[in-house]
Amino acid sequence: MSRLSLPSLLLNSFWVLCLLSSGLPAWALDREVGLANTHHTSWTVLDGAPSRIMSMAQTSDGWLWLGTYDGLYRFDGVRFTRVELPRRGMLTRDRILALGAERDGRLTITYASTGMSILHPDGRLEDLPDAEQPLGLILSTTIDVDGSIWAGAESGVHRFDGQRWQPVPFDGVPEVGGVHNMLVDQYGQMWVSDREGAWRPDRQRGRFVRVAMHGGFFAMSPDGRLWLANGGRMSLLPGAPDGRVLPPPEGFNRTEARPAALFDRDGTLWSLGAGRELRLRYGAGMLPDTAFDAAQGEGDVVASPPLSGDDPEYILEDLEGNVWIATQHGLDRFRERRVHRSLLSGAGYYFTLARDTDGVVWAADRSNGALWRIAPGRAPQVERGQHALMVANDHRGALMLAGTHGIEVRYRGAVERIPFPPGPDGKPAALRLAGLGHDGKVLWIFSAPTGLMGLVDGKWLPRSAFPLPPKIGVSTAGAKPGQQWLGLADGELVFYDDGVRQVYDASAVGMASRIFAEGDITISGARGMGVLKDGRIQLLLAPDPDALRNVTGMYVTPEGDRWLNGAGGAVHVRAQDWRRSMADPGLPLRYRLFGVQDGYTGKAMTEIRMPTAVADGGGRIWLVTDGGVVSIDNTPSSRNGHAPRVAILGAEAGGVAVAAAGTLSLPAGSNEFGIEFTALGLRRPEGLRFQYRLDGVDRDWQDAGNRRAARYTNVAPGAYRFQVRAHNEDGVASANTAALELEIAPTLFESRPFQIACALAALALGYSLYRYRVRHLTRRMAERLRMRTAERERIARTLHDSFLQTVEALALRLDTVVRAMPDGDRARTRLEHVLDEADQAIAEGRDRLQELRMSDNITLDCVIDDALRRLQEDHPGIVAGFEVDGSAVRLAPALAEEVAEIAREAMRNAFRHAGATRIDVRLTYGRRRLALEVADDGRGIAQAVLQAGRRDGHWGLVGMRERAAQIGGQLTVDSGAGRGTKVRLAVPLA
Repeated sequence: MSRLSLPSLLLNSFWVLCLLSSGLPAWALDREVGLANTHHTSWTVLDGAPSRIMSMAQTSDGWLWLGTYDGLYRFDGVRFTRVELPRRGMLTRDRILALGAERDGRLTITYASTGMSILHPDGRLEDLPDAEQPLGLILSTTIDVDGSIWAGAESGVHRFDGQRWQPVPFDGVPEVGGVHNMLVDQYGQMWVSDREGAWRPDRQRGRFVRVAMHGGFFAMSPDGRLWLANGGRMSLLPGAPDGRVLPPPEGFNRTEARPAALFDRDGTLWSLGAGRELRLRYGAGMLPDTAFDAAQGEGDVVASPPLSGDDPEYILEDLEGNVWIATQHGLDRFRERRVHRSLLSGAGYYFTLARDTDGVVWAADRSNGALWRIAPGRAPQVERGQHALMVANDHRGALMLAGTHGIEVRYRGAVERIPFPPGPDGKPAALRLAGLGHDGKVLWIFSAPTGLMGLVDGKWLPRSAFPLPPKIGVSTAGAKPGQQWLGLADGELVFYDDGVRQVYDASAVGMASRIFAEGDITISGARGMGVLKDGRIQLLLAPDPDALRNVTGMYVTPEGDRWLNGAGGAVHVRAQDWRRSMADPGLPLRYRLFGVQDGYTGKAMTEIRMPTAVADGGGRIWLVTDGGVVSIDNTPSSRNGHAPRVAILGAEAGGVAVAAAGTLSLPAGSNEFGIEFTALGLRRPEGLRFQYRLDGVDRDWQDAGNRRAARYTNVAPGAYRFQVRAHNEDGVASANTAALELEIAPTLFESRPFQIACALAALALGYSLYRYRVRHLTRRMAERLRMRTAERERIARTLHDSFLQTVEALALRLDTVVRAMPDGDRARTRLEHVLDEADQAIAEGRDRLQELRMSDNITLDCVIDDALRRLQEDHPGIVAGFEVDGSAVRLAPALAEEVAEIAREAMRNAFRHAGATRIDVRLTYGRRRLALEVADDGRGIAQAVLQAGRRDGHWGLVGMRERAAQIGGQLTVDSGAGRGTKVRLAVPLA
């Protein structure tokens, strides 16, 4: 091995010291318990995992790829999927030998049947051409700085320049058949190992330089140093020639699985032993040694967890810090638990917690009096020689430690000792407190012998000295000195302020377990958690009812987040989510639950009604459970900041699976279909939360929880866009929103031509029905007109044969009488005038009879023209005109009579009442309707008359409208003061 230069040693030592000075990683804090603070999951064949995993790699999109003797698999943390690779000539691709993930997302694949392929991120498989001389099995590959591919094969080291394979023309090439590990480090240096040693090519001299005298596999520590692992022995390899120290290449531990050992991101060395043995050496990656034995060292852990199979072979660390181990029969994952078990060894379970003014957490075990000091970033230490049965904080934040005979109060370096009330012998009584608190005015204690007592002005007073309500179950100090919130056994919440009480009904939460006065007043109980709002307790809603039941601890972070300790575990509520539910308790509370899978043990302690959540000065939160004391690192570095990538896997319609490639075309009739998707978050895949939306169907994002499928029914044919996004267990949004274009083909009945044909058929049917209705109405109208015509003719005959004949006879007789009277007689003159009027009346009567018996031979335009001519003769000062458009149509007599009568009435009104100088009449014969217009330039009709429909005492307009309605026509009157009048009639013609 070549010697390290002094500058290199100094730089490396400085780098290591910097790492060491920053503190050991979170796992190193609990090295004594080994894998106890990791969550281990195994997948075997029964879980769908493949056997005989020969290689692993994780691509940059998050997929974990497994090369097996049964083909290529990918894993999203939930489901193993076999990726079908096409045959290459006569060779199958069932046996995968090695995998390598590149920075650009490509996956290199080598096969036991020889050959190499590259799987691109878009799913395209590219086969590299065969070499002129067979390479044999390719055991390891790497991408050089110029993008060329180097391969260690049975035939030696070869390089693919993008066109063809060429042997590396360097001297000192490692022995043929021995190359099994290759990589390019962060400095661009190539490394090759075989059975005999490790080699580094000197590009300038064109030869391989041996840098290690024994073979092995490469591993890189978090500080960027490269090691060679051989049989549990770790040897440091030379660094950069110029002495630089750079961190490892991005994703070094995920690009390919290591067959011997691996440094995780915290510097812990994982090495594989015989059987099911794992060796963990914490902080090994920061050791300044140049060589050490992985199986020996202070703080080493040798564990034999129940792996998926014997003889673990490959190890990999993914993007999120999970460690994966491949065995002969399955796959194992180790991830750090967010909730850590504390090391309060030999202790009981009745703990109380409090924090002093220096940020140190103190834990007292009521069962044995042990007192533990938990400084930030350090393991709990028992305080030898000190005894405390209970700890609490007063209103100032001072630490109160209750022993057997009194209370010690520590505040900013000052110590005060308060003895318990005296016993029968006058000395402080020996008490085992069950309650301890301070409201700013009174120091309260509770024990079985004394009951509730309060210390006021140095004197202990019994409960009877205070106006307290009976049956107090829990209590919490209020915001001001002397204030108390009390939870009673009968379900009441009482606000006690120096003797003044306000009572609220809190029965909705059940038996109260704790009251919290940190801003909002909340109370938790056996049924859940409620908030005091608008003078009443309103229950908070939660997807998991246990999450808010029997909450006995609450810690509020400086940012306003809340950590709750309840029956379901530890609950983290972000500040904005808490405010949202406080403003409207009817909205379900959004939270993150840390339960059993996160390392939480048991449930929140309820036997001792004391606070069970407190944070130390470093941000770690300590919780009391009925299984002991646990802690959660609340610093941002402890959260999973990895943004998962979302992928759409495919669709299903009618029981047929359809691949999600390009635009997804679903067959006709697929109005019900499902879409499968996933997100690549491997730390807690069950904690991923999905939202999806189908544009054109969903107005908003739909919450799917942790379901990885969406189903739609009754979706109309057309083009749609499906989108899905996700959040990881810590609320980090996915790096992308996956989208899929869908097209649903219409069935024959849903196709556009069919719909157009149906629409046309409906229109044709509607038109036919309309024509039928018109003909029916026309026949009915014609029948009514025929009957009316017959009736008019009967009336005309009757008038002619009786009334007119009688009137004419009377006129003749009167004429005879007149003729007999002498000329010049005044009476004769008057009677002659009467006879003239009688003749005029007879003439008008005959005209009306003529109108009643309108001849079929007389056309409508003739009747109107005749009526207009007569009116003009009576009013010679008015100019009148009549026009006929179109060819005259033979009309039913009754219809013609009604139109003629409307025309006469309109013309009479114009001549007699309009004050017009010109009147124009237009009659238009159309194909489907008859139009009549009578227009004058007279004074017009007032709007009030038009709105009323008539003038007082005049019925002309009313009569015209009634006649128009009888023949199915429409009459309109357009007029205004000073702008004349137009009367229009439109009558449909059958």
